[in-house]
Amino acid sequence: MRQRVDYLIRELKKQEAEIIIPAPVFTEILVNAGDAKNQYIKYLQATPFVVSSFGARAAIICAERIHRFGPCKGKITGQTRAKAKFDRQIMAIAEVSKVTEVYSDDLDIYKLGKQIGITVVRSHELEMDPTDLQMPMKLEIPE
Repeated sequence: MRQRVDYLIRELKKQEAEIIIPAPVFTEILVNAGDAKNQYIKYLQATPFVVSSFGARAAIICAERIHRFGPCKGKITGQTRAKAKFDRQIMAIAEVSKVTEVYSDDLDIYKLGKQIGITVVRSHELEMDPTDLQMPMKLEIPE
């Protein structure tokens, strides 16, 4: 999976695309970063990454989506109310940022993306670098 993500980032950089990281996701990354926290902070706050906060527009969209669709609590994974709101916040930030794709393996995020018309790409769907597809051959030449 790491190779697929690295290839995606390289390709997005070539396209000069911004990679939006919702602030709640940034928090989650840092919580799990351990001793590498400062390296993640430095790396993810440099181009092409943009940490996007949950501001007033995202709050309005989030409230509208919860009112229209519900928080999704229990409908997919038995998630907690806090997780449901967290996921709604992430997707509201995506909407405000006008993203066309979200990259996530979270099934709840996938469902929310379908509700609002944002494609959610899972890691197994990411393209491989064509150079990684070529397997090296180890030939033994008889003496």
